[in-house]
Amino acid sequence: MTGTTPLWKTIHFLGALCAAAVLLISCQSVPRELEEEPSAEEIRHQLIYVIHGDGSYLYHTRDGKAHQADLRALEQAFDTAAALTHAEVFVFHQKSKKRFVSKTGRFYYFRNGERKNEFSYKRRHSPSIWEDEAAIFHSYHAGNDPTPKTALKPLRIFLFFGHQVFETDGLGYYSSYPDETFGIDELAKGIALFNAQDKTPNSNSGTDQKGDIFFNLIVLSTCRGGTPGTIEMLSPVTRYIIASPENLHLSYMNMGLLKGLETWNGNYMQPFYKELVAHAFAELIQLTNTVVSVALYDTGQVGPYLESIEEEYERRLITNREEGVIPLEYYDCQDDPDFARKYSGKGVFILYRPPLFGRDKMKSYHSGWECWR
Repeated sequence: MTGTTPLWKTIHFLGALCAAAVLLISCQSVPRELEEEPSAEEIRHQLIYVIHGDGSYLYHTRDGKAHQADLRALEQAFDTAAALTHAEVFVFHQKSKKRFVSKTGRFYYFRNGERKNEFSYKRRHSPSIWEDEAAIFHSYHAGNDPTPKTALKPLRIFLFFGHQVFETDGLGYYSSYPDETFGIDELAKGIALFNAQDKTPNSNSGTDQKGDIFFNLIVLSTCRGGTPGTIEMLSPVTRYIIASPENLHLSYMNMGLLKGLETWNGNYMQPFYKELVAHAFAELIQLTNTVVSVALYDTGQVGPYLESIEEEYERRLITNREEGVIPLEYYDCQDDPDFARKYSGKGVFILYRPPLFGRDKMKSYHSGWECWR
């Protein structure tokens, strides 16, 4: 497209990279209680979990027992970290403010299957940009340890568990910070802060590689993460994205299959990512009678489709932003003539089951792209 850069496509990566550089210098106060420095030679995989618990995640099972969806994601992260013997895993749990408690974040660091450290931290910067989490990450990750340049860089996966992230109004996403905005722009900028120090292409990603990407896979465990705007915003920092285009039960995808990550050849991971999708889908259809959809997006292939609908999609987005409209109706982009005629299906692998009741119960197919109005 020609003309000015679209609002939904603009990410201030240079600003994010500069912020990350500042964080590297300023994180000397981050607690470090490791018995030994990490060795990058031992690290084949790097997983970063950001679990949003600063909101309403309470639910009840059929037996009446109360549960917290964010704590379920936390437990799964722990199980995965303990199973990966050649990985480092960072877990950030963002909790709600409580009276007389200033530290609303909890960090856990695992290396080679062992929990090496954990501590609470104060989210001093804007909580919607994740600067404090990024500072901790840059202080701990094994790339800080001097190693031979021939050592492979780890395959990197970023996982976010939270409520739906809107493309328009993002106020109130963090209940403890109601005046803070957290939308797709902020999500993309926040993830970019976790970039590799030198932005060197990941030499362990093989045919999964797409230029100087930061991550091999991003898992967006939220409702309606499979919109054109969301995928476009995250595409510059990852090759693959797992997201749900429709509503996601409890905002939770079971990524427990990541415990078997080390049995896969790091040169071509797409089949494994599809297994992650299938595993999450299989559990969801057992848990709910509502719609279930989990999709894998190959950002190296979906670009032409996103570019073809960009002008119309952006026009609607700008109009809704100017009018302060919060999406009232979501629908399959394939059901919209303006988008359907440009759809090719390339780069999207989706598993879909319609709701067992309601007007969409006979819908047997979803394109993988969710639009709204």
